[in-house]
Amino acid sequence: MTIRSCFFANDRTKQYFLEQFRNLESDQPEFHQLMGVILGYPPMAAKFFADCMRNPDLQRKCAGFHYAGMNFVGNFDDRDEIAKWCWNRIPIGPEKVEVTYQGETFQIFPPKG
Repeated sequence: MTIRSCFFANDRTKQYFLEQFRNLESDQPEFHQLMGVILGYPPMAAKFFADCMRNPDLQRKCAGFHYAGMNFVGNFDDRDEIAKWCWNRIPIGPEKVEVTYQGETFQIFPPKG
């Protein structure tokens, strides 16, 4: 697998991730979790996605998140933590995090003050 240098801040970080990928196949949950982190998704959401691959029963807690052009899935129960992660890591995005769960869309806004 070739991963372009443009994804990484430096060669050391690139080498670290390449080592992690060395023994993973693209159909493994660990591959998807690591790829989610590389692509900049919240780590807890990437882990949840991998956990859903291992245990399909978790899909009942699966929610869609939309923030600053990113679309990803995560555990609905983790929505506040995921929203905080988004605001802290990507402060240039819109204030709201949209969450779609069981056909309904919710908006989460940062606390005022």
